[in-house]
Amino acid sequence: MRRNNPGDRRYEEQTVAPPGDLQWRPEGDDWIAWGTCPVCAHRTEKELVDLVPGTVTKGKPWGRKKPEVRRERTMDCTCDITHRGAEERRGCGASWTVRLPDAAVS
Repeated sequence: MRRNNPGDRRYEEQTVAPPGDLQWRPEGDDWIAWGTCPVCAHRTEKELVDLVPGTVTKGKPWGRKKPEVRRERTMDCTCDITHRGAEERRGCGASWTVRLPDAAVS
């Protein structure tokens, strides 16, 4: 089986180890994680936003706390290939946990 052929890999939701070539780049206040999906071997990237929903304190600016930043996030395969059985979803169904780089939380 050739791993890079889109027809070879069926969509299957599963949790796997993160890609060995995972890289990060800042984009505004958010961070983009990208690399090669460890299951289907296609390039994937995901924007990982800075804020946890519900942590922005309302009110006067001097009374606001700095929002909490979660270090670990879930990333899933978002390759542009429609894998067999995926219907209209993107990716192969694989997901993994990533840890934000230190620069993202400082």
